[in-house]
Amino acid sequence: MIGFKTPELNIKPNEVSKCKKYYLAKETGSEIQFTFSFNSPIFMPQLPPNPTLSQYQNFIKELCALKGWDKNNHLQIFLLFSEEVGELAKAIRKHDHLFDEAGKSEHQLDLEGEFADVLNYLLDLANYFQVDLESAFRKKNEQNLQRNWD
Repeated sequence: MIGFKTPELNIKPNEVSKCKKYYLAKETGSEIQFTFSFNSPIFMPQLPPNPTLSQYQNFIKELCALKGWDKNNHLQIFLLFSEEVGELAKAIRKHDHLFDEAGKSEHQLDLEGEFADVLNYLLDLANYFQVDLESAFRKKNEQNLQRNWD
């Protein structure tokens, strides 16, 4: 069996090893062919059925690391989050036909996608500050249940 070993990699044929990038080793005759894959389902983070908010948060953490998006600071993440909130506002405005622009073609509304984008950046921002959103949500709403609004 042919293998490949460097300080960074230790790959045997037909095995997958994980490091900064993902390498797939496949034996072809007497050679080993290496391919790089970032989008293989093997490597993509997975959500279980009916995930908790903490599992969503961990999924985003893994996805950001995989895609290299974990290099952004909190201000960059917040700006991206704010941009997505604006896109959601526009999608809602178009959905409700508020201030329709004459002559503009109708684009397919993607409210679901815009809500998901906002959630993704909210989760990413919470991860940056190491805030457990599920715990924070529960604590805050315990307080809200005790409050009275007129």
